[in-house]
Amino acid sequence: MMWRTRPLKNAILEIVSRKGATTLTSLMNELKKTYNEFSQDEVLDALMRLEVRGKITVTELGRDNLRIELAR
Repeated sequence: MMWRTRPLKNAILEIVSRKGATTLTSLMNELKKTYNEFSQDEVLDALMRLEVRGKITVTELGRDNLRIELAR
């Protein structure tokens, strides 16, 4: 895990609020534009924390893809 000037969870919330709803693949591509190094495990951990806090909802779309949207 790297130290970042902006936490990954904040970047995820910003992307999801801008796009409305997104997939894990699309989210990873957007994050690559901002962060040089991060792992899928770090993103999944941030998604889990945001979901537990009630900020987002995550729905499984298939084998390795997720739909991420802001919680209502």
